[in-house]
Amino acid sequence: MKLLFYVIIFILSTNINAQINKDDTFNEAIKKIDNKDYIEAINLLKLLDNTENHLVYYYMGYCYYTLENDELAQLFFKRSIELNNTHIESHGYLGMSYFFTNQLDLSEEVFLRCIELRNEYFKDYYFLGKINEMKNNLNNSIKYYKEALRLNELDFQTNYSLANVYFDNDDYIAARKYFEICDSINNEVYPVISCLIRIRYRQNDLDMIEDLKKRLRLVRKSSDDERLISLQRFTIDTFRHGDLNIFVEESFDLSGALYYHWTFRICDNEGKFIKSVNLESSSVLRELGTNYIVGMDRFENNRRIHQTTNIGFKELPEYSIMKNIVIREIEIGLGIITTGVY
Repeated sequence: MKLLFYVIIFILSTNINAQINKDDTFNEAIKKIDNKDYIEAINLLKLLDNTENHLVYYYMGYCYYTLENDELAQLFFKRSIELNNTHIESHGYLGMSYFFTNQLDLSEEVFLRCIELRNEYFKDYYFLGKINEMKNNLNNSIKYYKEALRLNELDFQTNYSLANVYFDNDDYIAARKYFEICDSINNEVYPVISCLIRIRYRQNDLDMIEDLKKRLRLVRKSSDDERLISLQRFTIDTFRHGDLNIFVEESFDLSGALYYHWTFRICDNEGKFIKSVNLESSSVLRELGTNYIVGMDRFENNRRIHQTTNIGFKELPEYSIMKNIVIREIEIGLGIITTGVY
């Protein structure tokens, strides 16, 4: 009897010690995750494999997700969900993993499940909006984005995504509303300022436009993004005339011996460049008292042909005047007084 008692005590203490060891291993793995040591965390969590604890598989999935190994991440998130179908974090990260690997239908299915489980988390609706935008279901996309904003009206990413949906579909009134919200949240975001400039030109609302341009230049100047720093011009407007598309750019640097203040790039429906009409300034012109002159560039036999017109200005003309000059060039041509081949 005494021997049986000691055997029972030994078995119980062994089970307790095993559980303590498992708990210690799990807690140590969480510490590794907190310290972003995901490889070591995975090694510790592997010691707990074959457990019925869904959190072990969730954290395994989270580590692989963070390491951008989505195939294994999805495997472990699904295993966690098998053990606990209501664990929302496993669902959420599984949905994001599907999304970032372009498995949009699966991602949508998971985020719809997330809504069933928690209903009031704005990021579920944001991802559903993004998924439907990518699938070109724009009405659904707008619906989900607006629902996300109902839950978190100052989320920058949702406002920005919704603004771009409207902008890409030429609804500039709605696009401006949401870009301005973005700008109120963070007034140093290059694409937001750029789109606000383009919208104001499209709406012929040029009040405070120079302030927007000034901020755009400051953002570029302070940026460490080489792609942004290397830009020489920024788009201020786009419009159509007949079968032609015109893209209007302004130079970042409006100084020097020679620069183009505005460049109106004229392209056909397929985007092929035809020619540009430019508002130019040079030190020679400025010495003669004419600060700006209208010129043109086109390509012929792989050569850039530059032509100068007889249209000059002592001061910077209004944008509408330059736009009308471009339309006139498209319709009837302009007088050319000099030609240079480069």
